[in-house]
Amino acid sequence: MMTSIRKADRTTVVAMLLPSILFLACMTVVPMFFILYASFSDWNLMRSPTPSLKGVGNYVRLFFDPYFWQSLGVSLCFTIICLVAETVLGVLIALLINRNFKFRGIARSIILIPMMLTPAVIAMIWRVLLNPQFGIINYMLQSLGLDGPLWLADPTLALISLCVVDIWEWTPFMALSALAALQSVPNEVIESGYIDGASDSVIFWNIILPLIRPVVFISASFRLGALLRWFDTFYVMTAGGPGRSTENLPMYIYKSGFFYYDMGYSSALAFVLLVLTVVVSLGFVKSSQIDR
Repeated sequence: MMTSIRKADRTTVVAMLLPSILFLACMTVVPMFFILYASFSDWNLMRSPTPSLKGVGNYVRLFFDPYFWQSLGVSLCFTIICLVAETVLGVLIALLINRNFKFRGIARSIILIPMMLTPAVIAMIWRVLLNPQFGIINYMLQSLGLDGPLWLADPTLALISLCVVDIWEWTPFMALSALAALQSVPNEVIESGYIDGASDSVIFWNIILPLIRPVVFISASFRLGALLRWFDTFYVMTAGGPGRSTENLPMYIYKSGFFYYDMGYSSALAFVLLVLTVVVSLGFVKSSQIDR
């Protein structure tokens, strides 16, 4: 009797999950295999509306393409700077707002505002703020007697500006994750450390940080994957310029496919980005030793 009931329960569960599984398969697995197929094809929309297989030519071309390596370098530089800054600042902010003080709830709500806005809208706002003629940032610098730079017209400053915007927008995500982990740390453990005469820094490095590290690393792995394939801010603020100084890998994929209509090569670039994101994210989680 119990066996038949369990079989019926399993059938019900499978029947309820099947529509979601089929939907996810249609929206993710099928396009992924189509992109993989297209990456081995000669498919330029100016010449042919359908792909035709040509082997690994796109991947050989990719290996010798200097623009691919340049865009990959921009993506990695952007990812490393933003990930380190967001993680460190997120933990520090979490430590601050985890304390008992007046208006703590209001402070937490204000901190989360940047994360709630659409990335394209945030990019437009910062593009106006950084405008050299009527942007408020250069206006404030001029009021202090300083010459405001051309933030988005200088190759180095443009990439730094993009990093600042992303850090401002997504540090609240890391802070929220770290705060949730901090609130799960037992007060008895911290109090025991103070009783033993440990300082605040010793308690943080030897008690708090090891306990919140699994959550922080998992949150950082989510941000790592998002940063490698980030597109919105780059497209709205600089469109890859000036020149190609801020053209990251997703931007190069977009231009290859929709500017030059080379869908086969664009698919090869996209699949490389997919593999890179999966490998780096899994390696990041594995090296963090979150299971200990």
